[in-house]
Amino acid sequence: MVGGISAWYMLHNRHTLLFRKSLGMALVGLLLAAPLQIVVGDIAGLQLFHTQPAKAAAIEAHWDTNPDTEGAEWNIIAWPDKASQNNTWALSIPHGLSLIVNHSLVGKVVGLKDFVPADQPPAIPLIFYTFRVMIGLGFAMTGLALVSAIVWWRRRKIADDSILPVWLLKCWVVAIPMGYIATECGWVVREVGRQPWAVYGLLRTEHAVSHLPATAVATSLVLFVAIYTLLLGLFLLFARRIFMNGPDINQQLPMYAPISNTNTLLENKD
Repeated sequence: MVGGISAWYMLHNRHTLLFRKSLGMALVGLLLAAPLQIVVGDIAGLQLFHTQPAKAAAIEAHWDTNPDTEGAEWNIIAWPDKASQNNTWALSIPHGLSLIVNHSLVGKVVGLKDFVPADQPPAIPLIFYTFRVMIGLGFAMTGLALVSAIVWWRRRKIADDSILPVWLLKCWVVAIPMGYIATECGWVVREVGRQPWAVYGLLRTEHAVSHLPATAVATSLVLFVAIYTLLLGLFLLFARRIFMNGPDINQQLPMYAPISNTNTLLENKD
């Protein structure tokens, strides 16, 4: 967000030097966070295969459990069909999933067929593709940061205030919603993927629902949607106004008088 907004101002030649600094800060932050995110994601993914194997198998559209002495293929793209308990088609990398899960070309990976259909997550294609959108956007933002860092370093002595070429600044603007989209996709994977369980392996969602009447639930849902839609509209309205006006770099900081050392409450009264 910070980098994209900074790039927009630089494209329009507004406060270029100021937003060059903010873009640089966003770039450094992304370069530091991206490797950590990859490491954390790998650790979380390994835990998922141990704690929620059905969800993990659905994410990868992996149906058949492979022996320990063989490697499980990783589906780059596929179309999972829960009815037939198979993929209609798939583009796969041999041994890829075993390498991801076990960090070895061979190794057992539990498949969806080890679970009865009632215990498998619903909407497996939705889980499969939202996960890939999330990962793809993450790598896209990381790639954008790496390319920007290389170009920035090579052009650091150029007199151009924008430091980055126009095409790269436009990429930063396009990337503004990527983080939000990736977050929402991750939320879909998390919530849809854990079904049919509210507490995995212990409490099914159908047994965890409250006994509120449908009208009460519908009323609260409508109110929540209305309130948050209003808040979103107000945010967009004021954010656009602030965004179009830009920062006031001539604004003076408020001046405050120093605090007096005299404390009248402690004065001796004759």
